[in-house]
Amino acid sequence: MKKHLIIICLVIFISVGFISASAEASMTMVTFADPSNSNNPLFTVDFLNNSLTGGWDDAKTGLTLEIPYNGSTFFDVWFDITPVSIDSYGNTGSGTINFYENNASTPLVTINFQSGSVSRFGFGAEDDEFVADIVTI
Repeated sequence: MKKHLIIICLVIFISVGFISASAEASMTMVTFADPSNSNNPLFTVDFLNNSLTGGWDDAKTGLTLEIPYNGSTFFDVWFDITPVSIDSYGNTGSGTINFYENNASTPLVTINFQSGSVSRFGFGAEDDEFVADIVTI
């Protein structure tokens, strides 16, 4: 079983007193592991139709969502993503990912992103890598 981790990071800028200093700190806000195999992916990148789609149906089991900053773990969650357009350079439009508890209709977590990029060369020979920009959780 192949595992993928998607980590959403929050970037914090700090300014102290009269001296303006910019420092970046990151914190893992949400993470989940892919319970599927290559025959049942969570996300599909289709360069022929210029789209990024995905989801995990509520009838399926095995997807675990962790929210490290408050120590929450949810089992057998499901999610959906709005279809996201991809241009010929791999730049994407905006999108929304909603995670839900099993059999629930109110999202546990909503992730909005304004843009992103997709690379055909990810972490493995057949993987695509998606990076989102300007993320709101």
